Amino acid sequence: LISIMDGVLLAEHLLKIIQERRNRITDMLTGGSVKSLEEYKQLVGSLESLDYIGQELRQLLEKAD
Repeated sequence: LISIMDGVLLAEHLLKIIQERRNRITDMLTGGSVKSLEEYKQLVGSLESLDYIGQELRQLLEKAD
């Protein structure tokens, strides 16, 4: 079984990974490296997904406190 502390550490680690991926995607979008509308849409969709998952993890962390 995973302890509450292990779960908190896992969520914090995942939030860090999410933020790093968000930063890379944002850099791609603002840096002009997007080559097509399809790629742009895919990246924006990824950002939306990362934001949703990050929010869910933050809510779980708040409940764990």
